[in-house]
Amino acid sequence: RGTLFVPITSPLGLFFMLNLKQAVARRPMERRSNHFYYIDEGPQYLHPEIETMWVLFRQYRCAIAFDTQTLSQLGKSRDTAFLKDTMMSAGIHILFGRCSPEEMEIYSKLAGIEKVNMNQVSESRNSILSDDPSMTMSERNTPSSQNVMEGRNLRKRDFQEITLFSIDEGRVLLDGALQSGVTAN
Repeated sequence: RGTLFVPITSPLGLFFMLNLKQAVARRPMERRSNHFYYIDEGPQYLHPEIETMWVLFRQYRCAIAFDTQTLSQLGKSRDTAFLKDTMMSAGIHILFGRCSPEEMEIYSKLAGIEKVNMNQVSESRNSILSDDPSMTMSERNTPSSQNVMEGRNLRKRDFQEITLFSIDEGRVLLDGALQSGVTAN
């Protein structure tokens, strides 16, 4: 795709997308095989009709992989700003390193908060030359809450390092059965 084809690619992509939407919806239930639709550089093909595809295609056995550089690209047009919320309801998110500050906050909140025990060990002594030399040691466990995943850790990751967010019955799964090369906090 060069500068020569820029005026053609977006309308052609939208035409294909809307035709696919009609074709998927027309398939009879008993003859629905699995289909996968990959949209690379998705923001240039944003259209309000894509929400219907994201929401309803599961029942037609069609999975959509939508690629965007940042979530802020979805809000560029007033007509498609609502799509960011729709996209956040997807079952799987693959997040690459060096994400934007907005995404750091979103995914840190999505990962949730976990309860941890903070173990504090202290030692106190006075001088060995004093009249009454002594040493005291103490240990204390304090329950506390912390983010499961800090946004700054997502931003510091290399671009080729990914974090996989998967939603299962309303719970965010960060670490399930991950393949090698895929990391999660």
